[in-house]
Amino acid sequence: MILVDIYVPSVSQTYDFSLDEYSRIEIVMEEITAMICQKEQCELTGNPSELMLCAVDGKRVLSRSLTLHDEGMTTGNKLILV
Repeated sequence: MILVDIYVPSVSQTYDFSLDEYSRIEIVMEEITAMICQKEQCELTGNPSELMLCAVDGKRVLSRSLTLHDEGMTTGNKLILV
């Protein structure tokens, strides 16, 4: 498990997450969006497959088919979900 900060511009909030670095990013994103929607009492509109998880430090979009570990993510990384 790694601890990361995820900024979500659509709700102007940053969330602390403990994530399994060996799960595919696609699965991690589903879990993240479900938790944020539950916390904010909102419903995800639009196509979830169009969401992107980006690394702030590398200024890049993470591949949905890889794991956080494959992408070099470690505890303390900052991500953006757009």
